[in-house]
Amino acid sequence: MDTENRANIISVAVIVVFAVAIILFLTFKSSGTAVCGDGECEATENCYDCPKDCRCSGGEYCSGTEKMCVASECGNGVCESFENSDTCCEDCLCNQDLEFCNKDTHKCELPDTGMTDETLKLLIKQYFNSEGKSVDKVENIREDVYEGQVVKSLEVTLAGEDKVHLVFVNPDGKVIDVPVY
Repeated sequence: MDTENRANIISVAVIVVFAVAIILFLTFKSSGTAVCGDGECEATENCYDCPKDCRCSGGEYCSGTEKMCVASECGNGVCESFENSDTCCEDCLCNQDLEFCNKDTHKCELPDTGMTDETLKLLIKQYFNSEGKSVDKVENIREDVYEGQVVKSLEVTLAGEDKVHLVFVNPDGKVIDVPVY
């Protein structure tokens, strides 16, 4: 058999296979049977049984009990998907001791020590100066808990040192230095 006849036979075979595939697909589709994975979320499919076809929108999750996409609702008493103590503390309880739920921001927060950053930096400078050291940089100031008390924590770099000091300052102004390497 010459090359031209062989090419013609292969072409006809490909066309026949393609035509049969189309007929089978259309027959299967017209039978009303949904096909999970075909990219279409059909009436008999849902996000739970066929997540490939039925995807939930942003901010929604697929409820296993309802088998449909539902939006998380902060304040309904249920810690749902897309909720946590940083996004909805009303439903997802605060994890850390001394934290409270700020219902305006929906976040767990620590009580404010009442100490300004300027006061804090002055206390830090005085503390390290009394040890004959000079403060080069103060970073990451935040409310924290140390030994069961709300404190300010910060990272301090001293002049001439490569290490960072994790420093806690309690509301009374006591400085606790914890070197970190």
